[in-house]
Amino acid sequence: MKFAIAAILMYFILLKHFFYSTCPLVILTGIPCPACGMTRAGFSILKGNFYTAWELNPFIYILIVFLFFYGLNRYFLHKSYRILKKLTIAALIAFLIFYIWRMYRFFPDTWPMQYYPDNLYAHFSQIVHRIFVVCGFAQ
Repeated sequence: MKFAIAAILMYFILLKHFFYSTCPLVILTGIPCPACGMTRAGFSILKGNFYTAWELNPFIYILIVFLFFYGLNRYFLHKSYRILKKLTIAALIAFLIFYIWRMYRFFPDTWPMQYYPDNLYAHFSQIVHRIFVVCGFAQ
């Protein structure tokens, strides 16, 4: 458990230090992932800013409820409930539908569903384009 916690902390520290985000999809493509805003929403809840957490990603509250029931089930009840699996699948489907709606409604210029132009794909495509220009394949 100590190794996992240390790895997660190093992940956040390194990505936040070298990049502008901790999300791999944002870093690679500039497009927010379905869980965009979830980390910031979690930190907002820890600070007591519940409305800000709701604005960032309302599914943080569903995640907290699921984590509570999962921990309760795993560490205290020691039972396997099929309903939890079905509810998890339903929540994931709702989560993806909500992501599609947010992308349709708010992308690319409304925070947190904004496009990040300083992504690795944009840099890579500029380098490839320059190579093609130098080689005479493009203008």
